[in-house]
Amino acid sequence: MTELQLSARPYERVNHWTEKARRTLTHPLSMSYWNACVQELTAFKPGNVHYYAEGHDMTVEQFLISAYVTAPIMSNPRMTLGSRIYESVRVTQEAVGQNTNLGIILLCAPIAYSALHDHSKGFRNTLVEVLNNSDLNDAQLILDAIRLAAPSGLGKSEKHDVFYPAAAGIREIMSAAGSKDLIAQQYANGFAEIFDFGLRVIQKAQAHDISRNEMASQIYLAFLSGFLDSHILRQHGREVAEEVKELAGHLYSKVRLRHFDSIICSELMKCDKLMKVRDINPGTCADMTVATIFTNETILVIR
Repeated sequence: MTELQLSARPYERVNHWTEKARRTLTHPLSMSYWNACVQELTAFKPGNVHYYAEGHDMTVEQFLISAYVTAPIMSNPRMTLGSRIYESVRVTQEAVGQNTNLGIILLCAPIAYSALHDHSKGFRNTLVEVLNNSDLNDAQLILDAIRLAAPSGLGKSEKHDVFYPAAAGIREIMSAAGSKDLIAQQYANGFAEIFDFGLRVIQKAQAHDISRNEMASQIYLAFLSGFLDSHILRQHGREVAEEVKELAGHLYSKVRLRHFDSIICSELMKCDKLMKVRDINPGTCADMTVATIFTNETILVIR
């Protein structure tokens, strides 16, 4: 990655916010969340906003600020699941004025909440219990948070529409959307893609001594080549989502379990430019990347 000429500003801003985070984020869970957000942000992610190329009318610093203001909320032991999600969205809107991290919040809040509770039966089992035991108030706050973030492509649903009061627990609500949204699917299936897919990518990368940033790129491309990105589906339809999935498969086959050389970096950047010209943003796979890294970091913290 060092072969690329980086502009000074993203480099300086990452350093600035990381130093600030280290001074002020005292809870280990806050730092794990911060580290996951930064690791994903500073990795090559063709089509998405990252350290080497901003885009989609968003900047690296907006994502850094979003991670910083939400990190203390993630580790707050007094907040419920729903209030954790709603407050994270609220402070993000207040800080950067747009939706930079709704998917990250929706995925990471249950992980953080579970880590702060009894996980003697196993962390994954605790996470499932947290989702099962969330109440109607949690569900309402989560729906309120989604409306507040106003993600692009948010439409009407015949069942459990976010624009109506919550009529069931959040797991049932998300299950209704799980077939068309990978993040909602995690609530429905107990974060199966994170545990059974994402964490395995990490394990294999670690066994091959892959750097943290290269690992984040590989997680991202693994998700993008393995699933249709929900954000692309909402914005551009199935045909484009299938096209990107195929392209990601080609890229992943080249980078899988390898260190990145200048040729790989150049190809990733070429694909990045092509996708951004077409306003294609695989935001869901980027969110799944953060959640996978955060899950891995959290398991290490609570051991």
